[in-house]
Amino acid sequence: MHKVDNSARPPSHVDSQDNPDERLKLTLQRIAERDYEEPEERVHERSDAVAERLSLELPRLTLLARVPREPQQRRDQFEYTVLNVVLDAWQNNDAREAASKLPSPFGGSLTLDQNRGTGSLIEAIEILRPCLPEGFVPKALPLKTMQRIKTQVARRR
Repeated sequence: MHKVDNSARPPSHVDSQDNPDERLKLTLQRIAERDYEEPEERVHERSDAVAERLSLELPRLTLLARVPREPQQRRDQFEYTVLNVVLDAWQNNDAREAASKLPSPFGGSLTLDQNRGTGSLIEAIEILRPCLPEGFVPKALPLKTMQRIKTQVARRR
């Protein structure tokens, strides 16, 4: 009689040891669930995990972007920049999460009239424009997008 091996994995199951994306996902979940004494500890541990995973893909990204092989400095700078952009995205996500947990109301509100293109939100953006990198704030503000974001934020509160 033929013995059935129940220990075999179904073909659809991917072990985290076989898949670097799954391994990173599990690591990030563990980091998110852990209680750190200092927030910087979480940032450093997560940065290390992301950098380790990204290092596997940086050569492929460099080829996709058609970065010349020579000089090596150019490739190194490209890879360094990509890593920093990804880590900055995590920092921005942390800041967004922290801001969303602030008590509401936050002591004020910014208005927006999408149809007229007026409101204190537009004035606030114009005040901040000189402090931001050139081109960061579009010359023609996307009023419909701004209204959609403002509505979504209001719903969360």
